[in-house]
Order: sequence, then C-alpha cells, then structure tokens
Amino acid sequence: FSTDESAKITSAIAEIDNDWLVKFLVGEKDIDSNWDSYINELKKAGLDRWTQLVQQYLEETKAEVPGV
Repeated sequence: FSTDESAKITSAIAEIDNDWLVKFLVGEKDIDSNWDSYINELKKAGLDRWTQLVQQYLEETKAEVPGV
C-alpha cells in the first residue's frame, strides 16, 4: 500500500469533492445534470487508482488477520 501515492490522490479527491459539494449546495451546479462531470473529474484525479490501492490494502490486511 503506497501511502504517499494514496495521500496525494486523497488530497486531490477531497479538494474536488469539497468544491463540487459547495457548488451543489448553493445551486451553482445542478446535481442531476452535472453528476457525470463530477464523477469524471474525480476519476481524472485518480479515483479509480485510489479505489484499487484501498482494495489492495484491505486484501493484504485481511490476509494478516486470523479468522477473516
């Protein structure tokens, strides 16, 4: 599990998420018509890679825990 890579992606995702959340809440962006754009921006920031890193970490951790 690459904590440095994960941290960089997490930071980028959080920034995008916060920006879009505000725009959705104040009505600057319509959530229904802009949802795909929001997801695409998250993916460009590395959402799929972040998901892969987390899944890999969970699998490695699961293997280390007896009875799981």
